Amino acid sequence: MTTLFLVTLSHLVSKNIGTSFDESEESLFLSLHNSYRSSVASGSISNNPGSSDMNELFWDSTLETVASNYAELCTYEHNENRVTNVNSLSSFLSFTFDSSYGIGENIFIRSFSYSTDTLSDVIEDGMQYMFDEYLYYDFENNDCENDKVCGHYLQMVTSRTRYVGCGYHMCDDIIGASDNYDIIVVCNYYPAKVSSAPYTSTNNDNDDDSNIDGCQSDNQCDSDRYCDTNTQLCSGCMAPSYNYCTDRSSDCYKFEGRYCSLYGCENNWDSTNVLCAWCRDTCNVCTDDDLKPPCECDAYPNNIENYSSCVETLSQINTTNST
Repeated sequence: MTTLFLVTLSHLVSKNIGTSFDESEESLFLSLHNSYRSSVASGSISNNPGSSDMNELFWDSTLETVASNYAELCTYEHNENRVTNVNSLSSFLSFTFDSSYGIGENIFIRSFSYSTDTLSDVIEDGMQYMFDEYLYYDFENNDCENDKVCGHYLQMVTSRTRYVGCGYHMCDDIIGASDNYDIIVVCNYYPAKVSSAPYTSTNNDNDDDSNIDGCQSDNQCDSDRYCDTNTQLCSGCMAPSYNYCTDRSSDCYKFEGRYCSLYGCENNWDSTNVLCAWCRDTCNVCTDDDLKPPCECDAYPNNIENYSSCVETLSQINTTNST
């Protein structure tokens, strides 16, 4: 069960305005999530082991939309319909949605002063306070200290999660809040956290100096991910499905793999670029039957510009593979 969270700063009565973060704020949210996940994976967090299977997160604008729409209600309780809400917009997602994986949710509320605060302040403070719940989490027993909250931290560091989208709303009044707050922030995650430990620990049975934190090889990650030894995260280009047919067999690299630069996806950021999300090198290993939605460029038959670019890029890749 995901819990709610408060951050208290200076108060100034606000108006009901705005729900969407701009690109720089989205980027800040994403980079902070991945930075915290990297810290956990590398074993840098006290009293918590490192992780060998921590996925890098990607931003999804549809998860952001669902979060923003719910934030507009200015209600300090969880959205019990978030899976239904996401499913209703599934055609706009940057991934194939499987409701059995659930949608995770973190919510926090905060006071806001227009004279001193920015949305970046809200994001940084909220993320820090949610992450600091690690102080109360006992990984060995998968338990939280009595009368403490750990749910936000657990969702932030659930290894299987791949996508996040956050929205906010400035409110005159937040229903269910015990005090006067001005802004509510909602983050949705896919897949959601699980009831078991949030990630695979790198601690070995002997607990000696041979422990190595973070992923060390690609086979510790999902089949369409590779181990980034710089961040200790299971990384790669965006994948449209959590269980995606890959080219791990044969002589090809992982999903899109070494060809990321051809799509302009080197930093895994542009979630609006269909080439980052869909086009890939199948090397004739995957077939249309293996993929939902369809293989390669056929996912975008009605978008001539993107389809043409995809075909051209795949032609370059095929030429490279044949030489």
